Amino acid sequence: MKKLTKILLATGGAALIGGASAMTYLKAQTQQPEMSDLTLQNLEAMADDLEEGFDVKPPIVTLPCDPTGSVCVFRCTTASGQQGECTMAGLHNL
Repeated sequence: MKKLTKILLATGGAALIGGASAMTYLKAQTQQPEMSDLTLQNLEAMADDLEEGFDVKPPIVTLPCDPTGSVCVFRCTTASGQQGECTMAGLHNL
């Protein structure tokens, strides 16, 4: 009887491990959703940045700010090409 119990336990354990392996394999084979065009463009842009190197830093933009630090006023150009005076609240000089 002891021998039969050991065989049944070993068979059950092997079946459990085999079933878990099969489920894991089948789950890994599910088709991944297709990436949108915007996601692909973002990935390409990040890859272009990597090609330039990690030491490339964006330029620092300085704005003339009020000494109190409440408002920064500067000249700006909109995307349509119009120029004007722009303000940003909450900024301060470094």
